Amino acid sequence: MIKLESLSKRFKFKEILSNCTFSFSSKGLYILTGDNGIGKTTLLNILSLNDSNYSGEIFFDEEKVDFSNSKLINKLKNNIEYLDQKNNFICYLDYLENYNLDTYLFKDTINSDISIKSQSLSDGEKIILLIDRCILRNKPIVLLDEVTSFLDDKNFILVMKKIEELSKKS
Repeated sequence: MIKLESLSKRFKFKEILSNCTFSFSSKGLYILTGDNGIGKTTLLNILSLNDSNYSGEIFFDEEKVDFSNSKLINKLKNNIEYLDQKNNFICYLDYLENYNLDTYLFKDTINSDISIKSQSLSDGEKIILLIDRCILRNKPIVLLDEVTSFLDDKNFILVMKKIEELSKKS
């Protein structure tokens, strides 16, 4: 379970998040919606522990996030998968090599004759591959930021089914 207590975040003179208090149960699927610029990505960056510049408190399974404790932060980060719209692909690797990053134990689970260079993949194809990697990594917390924005209708449905699969595994 993730619990936010009085979470606030400012960028210069603009308050993005104001006194947010919320709990996310240990299982399930949560979808943040809203206009651009209201703080969805900011919240995900905080929840992924990539941003420590906020006020308030965050708890993961009753354990308070304390950025001065690097051992704790590393332990917590090992339970979080964060995928955003930037993809983070290594362009000189092929599809299989990108797929197998951090998942070398699973290399026999997909067709090994896929040798398409990642720079020739569409953004939608990259997102599908990255979500498959998320499923293989099987981390208890998966944060996805606008991963369907590059998808056509057919692949949107495919990705949403994969996201549903992820939410049931967590």
